[in-house]
Amino acid sequence: MPNASRRLIAYVDESSRNTDQQGHFYLMSAAVIDRMSPDFQTLMRKLHRIALHQPQKNLHAFQMERSTPHVLQYAEQVIASCSAVQIILSVRAPILDSWEAARQRCLAELVTRGSQGLGVKEFVLDTRDGSFQRSPGHNQEKLNDYHDIHTIQGLIAAGDISEANLMHADDRRTHELWVADIAAFATSRALALGNPGRLRWLAHRLELREARVIPVDQRHPSSRRILSPSVFQLRLDEVKIQAREALFDTRGNLAATGVDWASFVADTVKMRDELEAKLREFAKSNNCDIPSLDDYLHRGSQAPTGDEQN
Repeated sequence: MPNASRRLIAYVDESSRNTDQQGHFYLMSAAVIDRMSPDFQTLMRKLHRIALHQPQKNLHAFQMERSTPHVLQYAEQVIASCSAVQIILSVRAPILDSWEAARQRCLAELVTRGSQGLGVKEFVLDTRDGSFQRSPGHNQEKLNDYHDIHTIQGLIAAGDISEANLMHADDRRTHELWVADIAAFATSRALALGNPGRLRWLAHRLELREARVIPVDQRHPSSRRILSPSVFQLRLDEVKIQAREALFDTRGNLAATGVDWASFVADTVKMRDELEAKLREFAKSNNCDIPSLDDYLHRGSQAPTGDEQN
């Protein structure tokens, strides 16, 4: 169990597998590291020494398993023997319609367990901005870090967790993420093979969970907790202001794009109707009234205050 008196940071990376036995699943592993531990600097020196002999001076377990599996085994042993790595929390979710949905379920479970059960408030994830992932339907999904941030904000707003600081970093500079990468690969490999294998070296630090905490935006409206008025108003204002800015940006680019004005108006009306329907559903599930979208369709207008809505 992590030492609550230390400032613990969870470094998070992911892995995925598609097997006959386990099906198609996504897995996230958080290496909860105590940077104040005397072993921490020793751990990083050993991993840096290993990285010096790898392509691009970086550690990626998937590539190491193919090219230098004996070096990967040594890296796993280094991590297993280091007391600075206090626990490895791994969460699995089946990939059904979307990689992203499975990832966010893993992240919701991981952060909820980490913050409530382990006392971890800081989570560092390997950035995905600008990369692509092939979805189960063989379409390319463009990945970005916003989805992760949105999931954590939703959990806080719904009251599921009280606090969590999320940061995205590049593993070429934040080398603690190497620990999470190696742990995630080892865990997913063991699950896919149905054999712990080398995972036994990490077993005394491993906690494996199924993703059961559902991200707020994947929940049925009737099961969502009512947001506080201040949080609701903030989110509502953000949505409407973004919609207003998008409307004016699009209209400003009409001449350059050559879009027919009548088509633009029709598309805008459709967008407005869809947005109003979503806002009505959101307001109903949170027992709140919302002002008309007309209040937001003029550049420079301000979002109504709570008093003005009543």
